[in-house]
Amino acid sequence: MRVLVTGAAGFAGTHLLRQLVADGHDVHAAVLPGEKLARDLREIPTHRADVTDVAQLEHVLTEVTPEWIFHLAAIAHPKTCRENPLLAWEVNFVGTHNLYRLATEVVPEARVLFIGSAAEYGRPAPTDLPLTEEAPLRPRDVYAATKVAGDLVGARYARDGKLAVIRARAFNHFGPGQEVGYVAPDFARQVARIERGLQEPKVTVGDLECERDFLDVRDVVRAYIMLIEKGQPGAVYNVCSETSRKIRDLLDGLLKLAKIKPEVAPAGKTRNNQTDVVVGCAESLRAETGWEPLISWEETLSDLLADWRTRFAYL
Repeated sequence: MRVLVTGAAGFAGTHLLRQLVADGHDVHAAVLPGEKLARDLREIPTHRADVTDVAQLEHVLTEVTPEWIFHLAAIAHPKTCRENPLLAWEVNFVGTHNLYRLATEVVPEARVLFIGSAAEYGRPAPTDLPLTEEAPLRPRDVYAATKVAGDLVGARYARDGKLAVIRARAFNHFGPGQEVGYVAPDFARQVARIERGLQEPKVTVGDLECERDFLDVRDVVRAYIMLIEKGQPGAVYNVCSETSRKIRDLLDGLLKLAKIKPEVAPAGKTRNNQTDVVVGCAESLRAETGWEPLISWEETLSDLLADWRTRFAYL
């Protein structure tokens, strides 16, 4: 298929491009001016497009005429969203609406996968667990609210028969290539720095008792591809492992692989908007596509730490 990926230079976008190329698709990447793809992906046709710029976006859609569109472009870092909420709304909601509207005009037969987030569910009640797609949406921050808005407007386009929008709600995912600002790479970076003598032997941590539903990013992007191929327009699908793990499990797993035994030091009080337990149900995803995660927890941790070790290998 002829495929366009927005937000292609990001963490999940990079892994998605690799999988799409491996699967033999005609892949095109939409990136912001100044962004570059990973070295191994530089042969992919790259198109400069900011989703908030209607003219740029229309030009890319007209030039590529994609059959599949994976919409990953978003401001995802919670801190950035908190500090600049207007920008978050402009990119995550207005940019998404721009894409839907222009696609109906330029490539109305295209299938579009909108990437939402488990953050849309907010702080679930224990009776809501495991979270199905019918669980109440209770966004607790700017990022989650913008994702709910993009999610629901996509449902409207599909319901009205204007565009085949399929919606995915991705739970926590991590793996090699993820930058700091998220718990897994933050831990792995500290361990790798301590091993190289670049940091005192102390890992700074937040709340280790929160429970999350973690997946390897490579399993996540496989789910995305299966959903755009087999998912029902208008439907929404959780992409999750169906297993809750404490943040402590993540830290312990990395320390088990480490060549050092550092002190673990709390960073101070945790954010009061953190959800205590988040775990999802992937029954709809499995039933529609046959997807199952293939990469073990231990392999993801090992690959994540190996990635950060490589980054500091020559310092």
